[in-house]
Amino acid sequence: MQKKIYQQVLDNGLTVLVVPKKDAPKVAIQLWYDVGSKHEKDGQKGMAHLIEHMIFKGTQKLSESDINLISTKLSGYCNAYTSYDYTAYVFDIPTANWAKILPVMADCVYNCHFEQEYLNSELKAVIQELKLYKDDYSSMLHEELVTAIFADHPYHYPIIGYKQDLWNLQRQTLVDFYKQHYAMQRAGLVIVGDVDPEQVMQEVRAAFGHLPKGADYTHQEMYINKDLRAKSVKLTREVEQPIGMVAYTLPGSKERVDYLIEVICLILASGKASRLYKKLVDELQLVTSIHAFSYDLADQTVLFIEFKPKDEQKIDDIISLIQQEIDSIVHHGVTDLEERRATKQAYVSFLDTLEETDKQAYTIGKYFTILKDPNYIFEYASEQKEVGKKVQDMLGRYCRASVRHEGRVVALPESEAQYALELQELSDKEDERILKGKVRTLPVQEGVFVHTISVQDPVVQAVARPIVQQTDNAVTLLSCHKDDIEKIDIIIEYKAHSWFDPDGKEGIGALTSALMLEGTKKYPGSSFVEELESYGMEIYTAPGYISLSMLSSDIQKGCEFLEEILLHATLAQDELQKIKAKYKQRLKAFWDEPRSFASQMAKEYVYAGHQNSKYILGTQQTLDAITIEDVVAWYTDKVSPWQARVAIVGNFKNQEVEKYVARVIEKWEGAHVADLVYPELYNPAPLEIKKYMNRDQVVLAFTQLSLPRMHEHYEHYNLFNEIFTGGTLGAMSSKLFELREATGLFYTIGGSLLSGSCEQPGMMMIRTIVSNDRLDEAQTSIAHTISSALQTVTADEYKQAQNALLYAIPAQFETYQKTAEAFLFLDRYKLPADYFEQKAALIKSISQAHMTEILQPFMDFSRCSVIKIGRI
Repeated sequence: MQKKIYQQVLDNGLTVLVVPKKDAPKVAIQLWYDVGSKHEKDGQKGMAHLIEHMIFKGTQKLSESDINLISTKLSGYCNAYTSYDYTAYVFDIPTANWAKILPVMADCVYNCHFEQEYLNSELKAVIQELKLYKDDYSSMLHEELVTAIFADHPYHYPIIGYKQDLWNLQRQTLVDFYKQHYAMQRAGLVIVGDVDPEQVMQEVRAAFGHLPKGADYTHQEMYINKDLRAKSVKLTREVEQPIGMVAYTLPGSKERVDYLIEVICLILASGKASRLYKKLVDELQLVTSIHAFSYDLADQTVLFIEFKPKDEQKIDDIISLIQQEIDSIVHHGVTDLEERRATKQAYVSFLDTLEETDKQAYTIGKYFTILKDPNYIFEYASEQKEVGKKVQDMLGRYCRASVRHEGRVVALPESEAQYALELQELSDKEDERILKGKVRTLPVQEGVFVHTISVQDPVVQAVARPIVQQTDNAVTLLSCHKDDIEKIDIIIEYKAHSWFDPDGKEGIGALTSALMLEGTKKYPGSSFVEELESYGMEIYTAPGYISLSMLSSDIQKGCEFLEEILLHATLAQDELQKIKAKYKQRLKAFWDEPRSFASQMAKEYVYAGHQNSKYILGTQQTLDAITIEDVVAWYTDKVSPWQARVAIVGNFKNQEVEKYVARVIEKWEGAHVADLVYPELYNPAPLEIKKYMNRDQVVLAFTQLSLPRMHEHYEHYNLFNEIFTGGTLGAMSSKLFELREATGLFYTIGGSLLSGSCEQPGMMMIRTIVSNDRLDEAQTSIAHTISSALQTVTADEYKQAQNALLYAIPAQFETYQKTAEAFLFLDRYKLPADYFEQKAALIKSISQAHMTEILQPFMDFSRCSVIKIGRI
């Protein structure tokens, strides 16, 4: 598929790439530079990433707060990321405001002044970011392997750098790097969205055209020494669930092989019908999960295969089996079914890229920067012939045992626990000593340029509305035709979600929904998923939920698959045992990761005795208690059309899609599902809840009971949530992010005042990650912010929160799946068709004074419980 990209080069060398996309009222604006961490010199590792942070910290015209404040005022989102090969600055802005960000972008990428005190505070945040990565063991293993593999290439050095280099970086060194690399002829400006290309070119010339071209230079050629060598990395950590990994180096993105590598990942270990999943999860049951993915770097791609073994002692055997399967492809090729499945799924992935504005802009920017070919994404699959043979050849050349790199994360022996603790404490003390010298005395600058920008009130247009029908068995059918891309998404929502799990058998809903995909009457065992994935379809099941995404041309086949799982799932005993084993390992992995289970700890306290306190997978003990007879009864009685609803959104292509789906749904039978009786909830007495874990940082969280979704004051809370946490925009001008900017206490902080809000009350869940030495300071600062933030809201902040929520309404309809979810939401709560228009009117009508009055009792730290997980 070829898509029109409008391309022009300004006199100063800036390349402008524009793609009109009219299906959502927003614009993705991304500025890409062909400089990344691989261009740093010795002793400067982490500088490219630190500059990315500092770009948002002010110019002669912009204060250090302006970019965040301006993005929020425009109801937009801003971020940036640094790769080994490139750096990108991204803004997502509503169509009505998009052009106003261009002069701001132009100023900050040419006139950044790198104020030393701002550098000090940002340096503290980056050190916290380094610590955050150290506690993400899977990601850390990837990075350690890359470091080991590229001994003689700059990919050897982590993007975030080393703290000893960061400590010693001087302001002038950053300025020199910035002045050398941030030149217009090295940049590409990508704009995708609801825009007119001619207007874009006029606005870009006005904003960027006056900037100088910069000095011409050529990046140093970076050679990778080829050798028959294999590296191994072993990390020993306090974990219940070990991790295994193999890696191979393949040609880089510059060789135009990304499509082929995507197909290789899909064939090997992406999805339940992939070769290694079938062998190691289904057949031999040695691992509970396995997936393949790649680091698509310019000079060399790294293909990873990561797995979660049931037994740490079997990691070597599993690696040998992985190699055997790769060798089998090399010697015998891939099957026709494998090739069809992978190429179809790659095509569906491409359609997903077209559907999302920011994802499309990212892909165009990446390939322009690496290949100087922004059209690559639109044509990279079109000319591929003999894909199976190319896969065979590439695996044979690059994925041999002699060049296979291996990594693992294994459990910390008890004998090493004290030494590991001592190492972490030494690191903490050194960080504290050095960072005490990086002092910031200046307060955070208030916005300046933001006050020169004016915005109009959002005009909320009517959003998509479904055609509503009732099937003969009283299921509500909600459908909507859109002709943007040739896909259809179907979501079925039935009543018995995970809260219906009976006491002592928590996890039965999850087990049943997973077992529904493990074989049916027509497609026994793994043949069901193999056949489904061969059409490029994606299916997902959870308690009370089924989603299926497919190409428009395959709708009748998709309906056949839905009929099979709803009516004819085989629910075999051996498959149940396999899923139980997988879920038990998943539970271990979940409870290994404090950032994941902190919310569950909060639920267990805030919702004690309530259905919402249950974890969807249950516990090791409740899984053991569930029998195949329990699952069959659950499938028969609870996977029921009683009060179910179905949403269908996509390109129907003149097909009778609603009739196809209705025929299946009307065959679906099941028992009456009684309503749950919920206990009355009260905010529990504030408590400090601690859990010891040997981790580099402490997870610190604050929680209390909040409101249900249909409460009359929900939108009041929602408005303040936008101001306090960043809400729908993830705004970096939120009250919590202001605290991060002022103190450098933590790299990330966020959450929600309405987490999990539905027919039952949600909860406040504010979470950060902080080093041990600053834990008390962080708790005090956050507690004060919780209690005082409501009184510091300005009229501008309030108006911006209103605008953000108004612009978020059409964003809920950007993709087919989001549109389907919006329709289900309306039906679930029996809301009128014009609900979103009514919501806009309500948001506009709420005064700041009334919001403050409503939130005052809630925003009080004395009501909150505090959770701490780490070395405490």
